[in-house]
Amino acid sequence: SLVEKALTEENYEVIGDTSEFLDHDHDDPVEIPVEEGDNVVEPLDDTKRINEYSRNEIDHYKKIQSFDLVPPSIRKFHGVTASNNLVQQLCLEKTLGSLRDYLEKPDRSFDNLAFIRQIAGGLKFLHSHGIVHGDIGLCCIHLRTLDEPVICGFECAHEVGGKPRPSSGGSILYGSSIWGGAKVANEEIGKTANDVYGLGSVIWSLATRREPYSNLPLIQRAIAISEGKTEDLDEVSDPTLREIIRKCWEYCEIDPIIELLDKAIESSPKSS
Repeated sequence: SLVEKALTEENYEVIGDTSEFLDHDHDDPVEIPVEEGDNVVEPLDDTKRINEYSRNEIDHYKKIQSFDLVPPSIRKFHGVTASNNLVQQLCLEKTLGSLRDYLEKPDRSFDNLAFIRQIAGGLKFLHSHGIVHGDIGLCCIHLRTLDEPVICGFECAHEVGGKPRPSSGGSILYGSSIWGGAKVANEEIGKTANDVYGLGSVIWSLATRREPYSNLPLIQRAIAISEGKTEDLDEVSDPTLREIIRKCWEYCEIDPIIELLDKAIESSPKSS
């Protein structure tokens, strides 16, 4: 397993700052040739440094843009900037930052049903078009406004049933295994249900205001996840959210989660 590999390889080093494993924007840039159809533009809003995962991300953004009726909960991709026939940066819709940036801000809460429903709707769109995001977590959900989440960070995206990419952070945790649970950590991957598990972990974090297993060192965190352990649902005070998270952590598809959300929203006017 990946955990066993990490524990036995002599060249593995445990880094204290786990942000290095969760934030994909700090990788060293590499040269990526401009390809036909890349839509080379001047920087319009946010730009993101390229890394070895950017070609995969560009290709998936282009694929998503080719679909009809892309929901607003998918971050807009303008194109790439280029110099000397090389991609320099990804040019993306401007956002207020990631959910992770807002996790510890006491004046903001994002654990309401309507907000979560938008994220679930974005995942349903991706899955219905044969795309697994592959890295759902707080860093890959940004805010267009404080009420509008957008899914982004498609470096690890892949076709349903296809071979996914490991996390771009160089972690022993594969793709979204910090968020996606034991099946991701043990490389039983390539399924839409892993994205849904990740959504459950995101909801848990929004409700508790901390990341999964944040009280454990990285190696212990990886071992706990690979053994199929989950965080404590009793830390979530809202019974409706507890039920939704529990269902997500059963590795179900997105439709039952949307049904639960829609039913809860209908019976809870304050969340609509």
